Amino acid sequence: MDRQRTVFATGAVAIQGDRIAAVGPRSRIGRSFKADRVIDTADALVLPGLVCTHSHGFQVLYRGLGDDLELFAWLRRMIYPLSALLGAEETYAATLLCCMDLMKTGTTTFADSFYIHVDPEAYAAACKAAVDSGIRAVMGRASLDQGEAPSRFKERPGVALRRTEEALQGVPWKVGARVRGCVEGLNALSTSAGLLGDLKGLAHDHSTRFHMHAAETRREAEEIRRRTGKGIFEFLDELGVVDERSLFYHAVWTLPHEIDLLRRRRASVSHNPVSNSIGSGIAPIPAMVRRGVNVALGVDGAASNNGQDMLETMKFAALIHPAVGAGILSSERIVEMATIDGARALGLDDEVGSLEVGKKADVMVIGRRGKPHLSPGLNPISDVVFCANGSDVDTVIVDGEVLIQDRRFTRLDEEKAMRRVADIARRMVHEAKREELLHTPTFRYVDRR
Repeated sequence: MDRQRTVFATGAVAIQGDRIAAVGPRSRIGRSFKADRVIDTADALVLPGLVCTHSHGFQVLYRGLGDDLELFAWLRRMIYPLSALLGAEETYAATLLCCMDLMKTGTTTFADSFYIHVDPEAYAAACKAAVDSGIRAVMGRASLDQGEAPSRFKERPGVALRRTEEALQGVPWKVGARVRGCVEGLNALSTSAGLLGDLKGLAHDHSTRFHMHAAETRREAEEIRRRTGKGIFEFLDELGVVDERSLFYHAVWTLPHEIDLLRRRRASVSHNPVSNSIGSGIAPIPAMVRRGVNVALGVDGAASNNGQDMLETMKFAALIHPAVGAGILSSERIVEMATIDGARALGLDDEVGSLEVGKKADVMVIGRRGKPHLSPGLNPISDVVFCANGSDVDTVIVDGEVLIQDRRFTRLDEEKAMRRVADIARRMVHEAKREELLHTPTFRYVDRR
């Protein structure tokens, strides 16, 4: 994924410390470097670690609940009742498992969106989980001060600004570190115009990124047009929040002329095709790509996806658009969106997103041995997008540290993390009195031995 989009048929990557020291033909690398450790990647595909530009780590606790609900019913009947119980302990456990899910399926960098602040320590707990996992992360602290959400989830604008600034100052990781803080407004209906502008100013003052959900639903788009007479991105542009340091999640209901606005402002879009499970629609991604908008990929939270598999997301992105974008979203283009374009959307393209000398050593390996679905292997780029899935990822390296080898974590206890989340999730469902979310109406469940 360098500028020339080089593919080495028999290649190798040399890593020194946390950086890539060489990339090239295996024979040349073998002659030039004497390695302390060699990972055999014969009959495998070696790629930059995938970059996921949108998820909600805490939502791992809600996986499998409310699958048949549209967005606002999903929020009202599931997200808000359960999230009233979301404290630092629950947030840490869920975010850690989310990071493990992402890494095990090839993601080395992700952007988290955290907007539940009933426990003031919860955001810090999410950041700590990301640090402990070893993944690279941009951790967004989202604010809301209006709309339909229960009052316990809202913050007065002054309080939101103060707590966001304190959160950024409390993240002791500087540029170049694996985990960094980020400023977010939740969306144009839940975050007031004044607060959005102030949050963007805070992001500018702290030299951090600004993220938000935008144009996710028809209802949101229609309400903003009713109030302002403008499209969502026209409205946001008047507030001064659309620029090269802004990333907008979903952008499903972007108006045609707003695509050029996004291009002119050099803003980025996070396309989350699998989260259409909550009925938001399909974003005009081919038109955005054709007109030069930087489009990256995200998985969204496990409550609406329900997986965290970027390889699955890549296939969905390639398949849902061809009727209107034939030839636009090729397999090559999808791989770009999942790597270097994602890094650009997060402001990290000087560090990650490609296998190039001097960049951070973030690498993933897809094993092909013993896998009929990856044979005959004539076109590796096509195989990555259309054939591979997360369970094919054998090795994951972040900052030169091997975090997964032979599909096993080197620093984390996977079974312990899974048991902890399962116990917490079931407790939260019962405490919230939402047992109906555990069952579908057409199946009879018998929970006895």
